[in-house]
Amino acid sequence: MAYDSIKNFRVDPALADVLDKISNLTGTLIETRSGVSRSTIASWRNGKVRRPQNATMEFALRAAGYKRIIVRDE
Repeated sequence: MAYDSIKNFRVDPALADVLDKISNLTGTLIETRSGVSRSTIASWRNGKVRRPQNATMEFALRAAGYKRIIVRDE
């Protein structure tokens, strides 16, 4: 996917994936497990953040029992 198409997304595609994976967890639980603040999670969920930091998303994913793996798109 080219940068020109990504910059027009309302929500970062990576954030959309993270939100899907953490949807069953409360902000408090994610904060306890990962150190990512409840207010950050709330901002992701209500659309106030468009481009979150990669490390923050990774910590939240790991709090939900996931990790990202990068594979080559063929």
